Amino acid sequence: MNKFFILAYILTLIMSYNSYSQCCSMGSPIAGTTNVGIIPENSIRTTLFFRNSVSDEYYREDKKDKIQGPIQTADFNYTGLMIGYGINDNFSVEAEIGYFINKTQDYGNIGKLEGKGLSNLNLSVKYNVLNDLDNDLEWTIGLMGKIPLETELQLYNEQTLPVDLQAAPRAGGLGILSFLKYGLPSINSNLFMMNRYEWTAEDKHEYQYGPFVSTSIFSSTKIIEHFAGILQLRHEFRGTDLEKGEESVAPTGMNLVFLSPQLSYTIDNFNISALYDLPIYKNYNKRQFSIAGAFSINISYLLDLN
Repeated sequence: MNKFFILAYILTLIMSYNSYSQCCSMGSPIAGTTNVGIIPENSIRTTLFFRNSVSDEYYREDKKDKIQGPIQTADFNYTGLMIGYGINDNFSVEAEIGYFINKTQDYGNIGKLEGKGLSNLNLSVKYNVLNDLDNDLEWTIGLMGKIPLETELQLYNEQTLPVDLQAAPRAGGLGILSFLKYGLPSINSNLFMMNRYEWTAEDKHEYQYGPFVSTSIFSSTKIIEHFAGILQLRHEFRGTDLEKGEESVAPTGMNLVFLSPQLSYTIDNFNISALYDLPIYKNYNKRQFSIAGAFSINISYLLDLN
């Protein structure tokens, strides 16, 4: 695993998230057990991260809606922990848990609604299918299980919060992951492609989140010693949520495209990195409150037990 792959590989941890249910994130917004390469044999990787996301306008399909709705602004702050272990050079396991410090909707003079709490526990196994050192080509696939830590609907001032302010989806699920890396040593760069599919089961309240699909293409380049820059283009699709087998009352489902510039600093096995998610295309089912942007930062350390 070369130096620049490690830089990009750690950085992807903070940019791949489970997307938005209307204005806020459903479940964990930072999917640390996603499509990065496997961990070196007998090594432990620990990652702490923080994410802030802000929404400030309504969209009707792919157009900004000039009519202001009841929500003035919305935001969430999320922190989490990921721990992974490399069983051997081809196989690794990871676990992720996170906590929403807040998921808030501001209704102006009317007041605010706020949710908080633990997200799901995500467990994943990843296998390195291809590692062609001669051509600097690597392909890793994985399977993820989502375990609910909360099954009841969250209340605020004795009222049930909207779905997009709930801290967790209250049901288990599965995910399929893929990570492809191609090195370009002649120009000191790497190219990556990540794919992710998630399915969430129906909860005991007969609510089911729509399927989620994400595709990312990005490249990493060394800037100066210890610093790397990464530029990512990411598409996210979320299907319509279901209530009792029918389309949910509140509009859900969307297509989003993000441009994500990132900066990473690495020394030995320690990394700190930051990025900004800028939406460059938004298309929502019907009329929904829309994301304006998101900032993330993480700190990661790789411990070699050998």
